[in-house]
Amino acid sequence: MTQQQFETILVTGGAGFIGSNFISYFLARNKNIRVVNLDLLTYAGDLNNLEEVESNCRYIFVQGDICNRKLIEELFVSRFLGKNTKALKPLLNRLKSYVSPL
Repeated sequence: MTQQQFETILVTGGAGFIGSNFISYFLARNKNIRVVNLDLLTYAGDLNNLEEVESNCRYIFVQGDICNRKLIEELFVSRFLGKNTKALKPLLNRLKSYVSPL
């Protein structure tokens, strides 16, 4: 199975205790799904929590803030939908009402 065939989920705060355990559990039980972990790595985030999955080809870590609209748009375009931006436009329009520009 190539990387393009994986469905992708986004986990926010995945470097914390609960998020890192969820990611390990989820990857072990879902062989056809890729996990993108977005975490700002503040006081609760620790990459040591993710040592078990860091070499997994279906795991991608992105250090960043979920409030960064440009980052979220880039993640959805490049990681989730590839070049299918037509399907992304309604979602991005809804996101703009929730996320303040930086």
